[in-house]
Amino acid sequence: MDVSTGLLQPDEAEADARLRAQAFQHSLGPYYDPETPVVSGDRVHVARSASKIVGTATVLPLGQWFGGVALPMGGVAGVAVAPEVRGHGVARRLMTEALEAMRDRGEMISALYPTASPLYRSVGYEFGGRWERTTVNVSQLALLAARRPKADAGLEVEALAPGGLQRLRPLYDRLAEQSNGWLARSDLFWDRMNFHQNSTKSNTFGYAITDGGVVVGGLTVAHRPSENRYMFDVDIDGPFALSTSAFDVAIDLIAGLGATAERASLGMPVETAAIHLPGGILEHRESWLWMFRLVDVGAALATRGYNPTVSATLRFNLADQSAPWNNGSWELSVAGGRATAEQRSAQRDNAVGLNLDVQTLASVFTGFISPWDLATAGRLRGADVDTLHVLDALFYGRPPRLVDFF
Repeated sequence: MDVSTGLLQPDEAEADARLRAQAFQHSLGPYYDPETPVVSGDRVHVARSASKIVGTATVLPLGQWFGGVALPMGGVAGVAVAPEVRGHGVARRLMTEALEAMRDRGEMISALYPTASPLYRSVGYEFGGRWERTTVNVSQLALLAARRPKADAGLEVEALAPGGLQRLRPLYDRLAEQSNGWLARSDLFWDRMNFHQNSTKSNTFGYAITDGGVVVGGLTVAHRPSENRYMFDVDIDGPFALSTSAFDVAIDLIAGLGATAERASLGMPVETAAIHLPGGILEHRESWLWMFRLVDVGAALATRGYNPTVSATLRFNLADQSAPWNNGSWELSVAGGRATAEQRSAQRDNAVGLNLDVQTLASVFTGFISPWDLATAGRLRGADVDTLHVLDALFYGRPPRLVDFF
């Protein structure tokens, strides 16, 4: 089959969007609106057959927080292949070219939400964490709010003007820095959020909770149809809060929708919701595993943050079929929360005991699958008990989460 690959050209934007709409069973609207903020064409890899686009993969400019450091991340989205050319390795070719482009741009890591995990595993991705949404009944929130003392009266709620969600950016960044896995939201990401809040096609509202003019909490509320035709449900970005009082104010705000809203889907880690809300009020948890990959192993290992109380040296051999620049023997040295990562050889060192592939290193890096479970599954070849303890101390702590979908 005669298929060529390259970058999206300006006159191909609608054809590219039509392919993605077909692949994901959506109308064209979500993918093609001339006013929507979009990535530049050099971030959209396409495959063509007879001048027709038959494959596409977009890499969003993002970052991801690990150990208090935001690493440049390529967010892979909208990977689609036309039915008539599936099974011919088109998606794998696009992903391989995308990895090379990420490396050239300095994007150390990559993440995506898989619809076909075997494809992404074949190019070095592995499951790295969870995206979760917790659903609560708004009427029950209202009862909860009525029973407890009113939230701190010194806090004010400010309805954000259309396009004003940037007011929440410092708040989000502060919370994201304390996480493992949250997005470092790019300018484009915020522009898209503001566009949807400001768009006549979307019923979305933003709120800031302030203390003396300083934003200490916030959320966005997006309406969507409910099973009850006379009611609606809401998707919440957040709520984000720096204190219990700010969280309570946010919950009161959501509870105030109870006259016409049935359920609220909270975009926050379920463990955070469970700390603040009674267990019986958390009706349902929606969860999706996201996948992760190290694009530049040395840069990612050396740049992320570590537990400052841990000092350790780890030597390992790494195999990476799709990004051969990562292959070889490595030494990672960590002290005081910082690290150095040296590629000692581009070849495997037989004197080094620990051998792993880049997929396994991805799950180790995020802290998603414990070294003990990986060892039991045969994924950490040559790892003794001391090595498992070192891996545990270096990488496992805050559970890896994403609160955004892209």
